[in-house]
Amino acid sequence: MPGRDVSGLLNAAGHALANRLAGALAEVGLTPRTQCVLVHALDREHTQIQLAALAFLDKTTMVATVDELERRGLATRQPPTAGPGSSR
Repeated sequence: MPGRDVSGLLNAAGHALANRLAGALAEVGLTPRTQCVLVHALDREHTQIQLAALAFLDKTTMVATVDELERRGLATRQPPTAGPGSSR
């Protein structure tokens, strides 16, 4: 379509999608951020640093997110398990 601003259309579509996602997750008491962290945490055991990278969060935001999930009983921090060849 001549004269259409594709970047503007993509921005509007992204905004609409983000709003719909936030609304749907709010119905179950989550935010897109908390849902993203929970989804990645289900995959396997991760450190907070690994989860932050997977969820595209900075360290401070990740700590606050896990604090919130713990307060709500949706997550529990655990000490790392010893891997093969590690010493205690």
